[in-house]
Amino acid sequence: MKLIRQKTVWLPTWQGWTLLFLIAAGLLVTAFLNVHRFLAVTQRVEADVLIVEAWMPKTVTQEAVKEFTQGQYTLLVVMEMTSNGDPRPKQDSALRTPMAKYFVSHDVPTTRIIECFAPATNDRRSLTMADAVRKTLNQRGIAARGFNVFAP
Repeated sequence: MKLIRQKTVWLPTWQGWTLLFLIAAGLLVTAFLNVHRFLAVTQRVEADVLIVEAWMPKTVTQEAVKEFTQGQYTLLVVMEMTSNGDPRPKQDSALRTPMAKYFVSHDVPTTRIIECFAPATNDRRSLTMADAVRKTLNQRGIAARGFNVFAP
């Protein structure tokens, strides 16, 4: 009974290994140089609500102000994740997030800003935030024509 047999295995020479390495390196460099164009696609829709995440850096925030003021938006939703949901008492309508205050300081009326708070989570963040926005707008009786999400 034979359990093992001898077999010839073909392996690349040093020139073959070099060629394989150069091809793999070329593919990685090409992917690295073109990944931003693929991932950063902007396709605006006809929307009356702009959703902005509250954690964005100041340079991106300035672009969000420009997007809101130049677009045809009627509402700005500032989205933030918190450990305990909405931190405001029910009667308090004052803006809490620094992002919302930033928009007010750039001449966006407080009547056009809605703060939305979602419970903090480590997974399904986008779903959690989208659900919180939906619930917040439904509670206020707002039917949006469309949404654009401003993200860095």
